[in-house]
Amino acid sequence: MALIGHTAEMGVYPPYDGAVKLRWSGEKAARYYQLQKKKEDESWELVATTTRTTHTLNGFLSGQVVTVRVIAIGSAGASNPSESVNAKAA
Repeated sequence: MALIGHTAEMGVYPPYDGAVKLRWSGEKAARYYQLQKKKEDESWELVATTTRTTHTLNGFLSGQVVTVRVIAIGSAGASNPSESVNAKAA
């Protein structure tokens, strides 16, 4: 199974209280994207699936810092995860 590539240029944009809005560059071969959040035990948890290159994660405390990354999924399988970013909830 070949990898699709590496999602890159992930950014964080402040939306509203308790939320984190993410934006990343897309992959042409991607059918959808998985967003993962780092848990306290350093493992990764799937928190959202989307076909867009932006997504808002909700349910955080205002000011809470969350580490997230994106994986592109296509017909060839999953890409390597993007570089993780630390996002601060609004």
